[in-house]
Amino acid sequence: MAKKFSEEFKKKVARERITSNKDDEEIAKKYGISPSSVYAWTKFYKDDVDFVKNDDVELGEVKVKKKVLTWINVNGHSGYYNYKYQ
Repeated sequence: MAKKFSEEFKKKVARERITSNKDDEEIAKKYGISPSSVYAWTKFYKDDVDFVKNDDVELGEVKVKKKVLTWINVNGHSGYYNYKYQ
């Protein structure tokens, strides 16, 4: 029989996955759950407005900025300007 986990626990696991450098396997081992549960809960809760806190938003902004900088490095600065302002 599958073990039931509270929504609070699932959010705790998902938040740790999003805000730490740990992968699904590390977090799963820490909490005694399967890596697929960590993945599923993270995917489910990552866009939940009530789940996101200010610290998470700042982390998200850093991830977005990193993606933009990576895009600029690959495509060149003028390419980003043209893409952003079309």
